[in-house]
Amino acid sequence: MNSCSPLIILCHWLTRLAWLNLAWIGFSLLGGVLFGVFPATVMVCVMLRRYLNGAAKVTMKQMWQQYKQEFMPCNQLGWLLLLPTGCGLWYVQWVVIHAERTWAILALSFLPVACLVLLVSYCVLIMQGCYHANNISQRIDQALLLLKQEKIVLFSSLGVLVICLLLTMLMPILGLFYGLSPSLLTAVGLLWLKRDELKRY
Repeated sequence: MNSCSPLIILCHWLTRLAWLNLAWIGFSLLGGVLFGVFPATVMVCVMLRRYLNGAAKVTMKQMWQQYKQEFMPCNQLGWLLLLPTGCGLWYVQWVVIHAERTWAILALSFLPVACLVLLVSYCVLIMQGCYHANNISQRIDQALLLLKQEKIVLFSSLGVLVICLLLTMLMPILGLFYGLSPSLLTAVGLLWLKRDELKRY
């Protein structure tokens, strides 16, 4: 791979990102979307790290094994964080529409908390794709560490995600191939460059 021209390397990575994005969509649907998104996202992060460590290809069998391994732990933690947040956001929306202005303003104060929880959830998925954790508390600790120490990694990844979403709005077909995988590559790739322990298969 190192002897290839930059153009060939770019084509390799564009193909990999498209393949992993399609796999992410497929495995998310396999879990009924609600229960498939979290393990599918972690699975993509793990496969990206394998590519970065020199794997020529990743197979559907490897993806399936990783997806099964992550299914229960990811959903337990994901819904532990997101279910209360979703209920809170629904309540905020109801209060803003139906309640008096004072109560609406108070309800809107929940929005920064919701944004923080969503950010931590995103960090959990990225870190779970890079490091193994034995329990929920370890995963949350890893996510908070990423949020505290690697802000450039996190916000670079989120910036790429926003760009991908904007491009998808202009050309929806791009979302099929590059909706999420470029932002995950940004996060995993930057961590991989900074941390030697990730340079192991």
